[in-house]
Amino acid sequence: MIFKKNTLRLLCLILLIPSAAFALGKKTPPLSNNYKVMTFNIGNKGIGKAPEQEWVGRFGAVIRAIKANKPDFIGTQEGNHAQLKSLDRGFHHKGDNNGFSFIELWKKSKMKLNDQYKWIGQGDASGAIIKRSGKYNAIYYKKNRFDVLEKGNLWYSVTGLQKNSTLARVEQKIAEVTLNLGTQKLPNWTKVEIDFSQFETRMFSWGKFRDKGTGKEMFIFNTQIYKDKTKETTNDMSVLAAKIFAVNLLRDYIFKKAHKNNQMTPVFVTGNYHTSYMNLPVSGVLSWPHGNYFLKNDYFYLNQVRVLGIPTGFLPDSSETLHQFGTIKGRFGSPQYPEDWTLSAGDNLHRKSSTIDKKKYKNIWGDLVWPSNHHPVTTVYTID
Repeated sequence: MIFKKNTLRLLCLILLIPSAAFALGKKTPPLSNNYKVMTFNIGNKGIGKAPEQEWVGRFGAVIRAIKANKPDFIGTQEGNHAQLKSLDRGFHHKGDNNGFSFIELWKKSKMKLNDQYKWIGQGDASGAIIKRSGKYNAIYYKKNRFDVLEKGNLWYSVTGLQKNSTLARVEQKIAEVTLNLGTQKLPNWTKVEIDFSQFETRMFSWGKFRDKGTGKEMFIFNTQIYKDKTKETTNDMSVLAAKIFAVNLLRDYIFKKAHKNNQMTPVFVTGNYHTSYMNLPVSGVLSWPHGNYFLKNDYFYLNQVRVLGIPTGFLPDSSETLHQFGTIKGRFGSPQYPEDWTLSAGDNLHRKSSTIDKKKYKNIWGDLVWPSNHHPVTTVYTID
């Protein structure tokens, strides 16, 4: 009888071992109310003349910058599909904005992102069928921590938001928009005509996520806004008006998705705006109140210099994000304000810190290089 009991116990232990091993091997999502969000313009494949400024000379540094900051979400701008594959796999993928690439196995980093992250998004030149062409506003998320509930990609257009770049481009070619800027002091500037064919197509990607550990839900929006395409055919006012037009569409859509039944699901916005947050027409439109809610620029809110409680800007050389591989530096009286922003809004959302990472990181050959011509910005939040 004793032998039978011991045999039965042994059999139970044998049956339990595989289940226990599976439980040990499976990572459980972290239980935390803290969320770290990074915006990072990784730059197109060839944005500099030096070898270390080409994509092959810096993609390893991009991976290391991300790993060092440990964000839960990353909004990247400008990288094409081959570049995102380089980050995912840790091998250099050579390719253009057409969505095709080939791997160079002999050019590799010791790190990769797909061991921790997945991403959503679509190239900005993508039509209704081809999904990989153009530059991405990708949203990376920690796959062990979050589930994707919804996702989408929308293009700025003169008649509103479009579902693919083909429709947006058709309208760009034929449309001119007249915006009344509402000023009487400068009558020559009261109406500005924007020929949207002067600009590259611009869009944003978005997703709704659920924290697997806490059950909390949140939205991420990631964008890149208009800039001069050719200085000969655009002027400051037409570019400014295009930015205002686009960010207004973005703001309206954010609140349409996140603000329902007098409640606001937490929202994080990442992006490169090709203008400083001190450019009040752009930031003012994006931050315009929606009831009791409005989007705040996290870095500005947390790091601005105050004199007698009044915000007066930033310390010189402390806040630039566009640096063109160290050639642009702020100085007293002429600081380079950040043009890469994180913004946020929502119920029970609190901002803890926002920092600009200005470090160099090792590339695949072990050299310390700038990861991009933009510094990444990382903001930490809590959601009660």
